[in-house]
Amino acid sequence: MSRPGGEQGAEAIALAAEQRFGLRLHDGIRRAVVAAALRLVEEGASPDLTELAARIASAGASDPVVRAVQRAASVGETSLMRMPEQLRALVKRAGAELVRGAPAWRPFRIWSAGCATGEEAYTLAILFRAAFPELELEVVGSDMNGEALATARRALYAGRSLRNARLLPEGPWLLAAGEGRRVAPEIRRLVRFVEHNLVTDPLPDPALGLSGFDVVVCRNVLIYLDPARTARVIRGITAAMRPRSILALAPSECLAARHAEELAVLPRALLLRGPPPAPEEAGARPQVAPARVPEHPPGPPAPAKPPSRSPEPGRAIEELLQEARRALDRGRIDDAARLLAPAVLQAPDDPRPRFLLASAAEAAGNKGRALEELRRVLFLDGGHVPALLSAARLLDAERRAKDAARHRRRALESLAAMPQDATVPELEITAAAAARIARHALARGGAR
Repeated sequence: MSRPGGEQGAEAIALAAEQRFGLRLHDGIRRAVVAAALRLVEEGASPDLTELAARIASAGASDPVVRAVQRAASVGETSLMRMPEQLRALVKRAGAELVRGAPAWRPFRIWSAGCATGEEAYTLAILFRAAFPELELEVVGSDMNGEALATARRALYAGRSLRNARLLPEGPWLLAAGEGRRVAPEIRRLVRFVEHNLVTDPLPDPALGLSGFDVVVCRNVLIYLDPARTARVIRGITAAMRPRSILALAPSECLAARHAEELAVLPRALLLRGPPPAPEEAGARPQVAPARVPEHPPGPPAPAKPPSRSPEPGRAIEELLQEARRALDRGRIDDAARLLAPAVLQAPDDPRPRFLLASAAEAAGNKGRALEELRRVLFLDGGHVPALLSAARLLDAERRAKDAARHRRRALESLAAMPQDATVPELEITAAAAARIARHALARGGAR
């Protein structure tokens, strides 16, 4: 199908969406936004893409075109109990650091920022209700996509949304509803949803109840934002937190914590704001012991671990990466992935474990997972030459020549800034040789 306005119009649409919503459109979302714009043109909303882009940039928030493009730009991949180990760590850490010191006269407040269709918000309500039955809870889910929030308020889930539901604590949290499950009224009463854009709307926002949170969960959201606005967003989120509180990010997003000096990085991509609670805080509620949140799914007890030394963190990560590379060289993909998982958690702002995870995924034939990991690498280091060239090669295989060329041009920019006789890490060739390969592929129109 030809595009009214051509490639220039498509670029104008993508740019208008990025600027209007404060996003960085990755390839898949970019295509979805342009496709939505094409449908709007076909339906008569505008004569061509260029004029539609101008309307996206200038129309009010309730304009149907703005709303339609905003829906297309939203990321909806989520499920109940996503990233379960981190969630269990969050509940345990909150019990130790926050629940004990929370005053009894106010609810314990949790925010699921960028909640999409609500699965994460309900998961948090279930986990904290199961762990702390006497705790007065209030959970807020926010997202810029009003249509997704309508789904969240229905609280009816099926298919992929339930793929980790078996990992929830035992209890009557989900009720049978046709072929799916509906969140129980006890949990739904704890959760409310508000429409809010982390980039363009104010934070804190007391009018929406987006302030004074004990726990904030904002995972796999920052990676989709315009990097130039990440600092303001993370500072706004921090300002919406209580003086002593916890923020949970995705492991690849912990680098953003540098924008808020009061956040201390903890294991499992958790960040603590403020000092730890005093042993006995006046007016604090009694300590509540976590209940019924299993550390692991049912199974045989793990063997006792022998006492371990505490190696220097830098040395430990280097050893993990070295062993993972050896495993990949020998074709032991599962061993490499096992070694890289703790490396990612130990060094969430280091792109090297993520790049090796991408290599392992590609070796296993999972090109989609490989591209996802490479995208995370490029969030940490936008000029990472091996990731840019690997992504270009995978994009070529998907016949996405323009996206591949864009990655190669970025790689050439990074290579031009390096000494030409320097060895490019992970590629084991010089910068000059890598640049020749990239230029050759560009000249052939992405044939490589």
